[in-house]
Amino acid sequence: VSQEVVAFAPPERVMIFAGTAVYAFEAIREGMERPELFSGMVVGMMLLFVVILTGFGILGYFAWGNSVQTVVLNELSGGFGSLVQICYVLAVVCGYPLAIFPTFTICEAKLFGDFPPTLRRKWLKNVFRTALTFGMGLLAYTMAAYLPIFISMLSSDAAPQDRGRRLRARLGVDSDRL
Repeated sequence: VSQEVVAFAPPERVMIFAGTAVYAFEAIREGMERPELFSGMVVGMMLLFVVILTGFGILGYFAWGNSVQTVVLNELSGGFGSLVQICYVLAVVCGYPLAIFPTFTICEAKLFGDFPPTLRRKWLKNVFRTALTFGMGLLAYTMAAYLPIFISMLSSDAAPQDRGRRLRARLGVDSDRL
């Protein structure tokens, strides 16, 4: 065990994970055939995630100590490490269409619902998808420093409104500016 091991992470780092998880599960609930089973599914999956992620986190922390990088894939070196990183990038790139499809479907229904199914409509939808993708990429690049606040805001909007207002007040963010 490394000499630099500290017992617990700062609470704000834990809340970033919780916010991400709540936001991700909110999308799942909307697509469930039987949403009344959502609570049990969330509890079970969160326990599984906690066990798996905590186990791997503790192993990495014990192995590398305080110098462990945020993205554990950056700790891998050599040819195998590069191969794993390339495979991860491919998985993220190939998973993007699956993740963004519901957004495109909802927005296109609102924007192009009245258009007849023509070649012009097809190209307008393609331009919209491309512009939205590049716009979100640019937004993500420019706002990377504010990622923890953004994730907290998303999770607070997925939570009951009273908790969302309290979180925004604690962060000092005026909800009228959103």
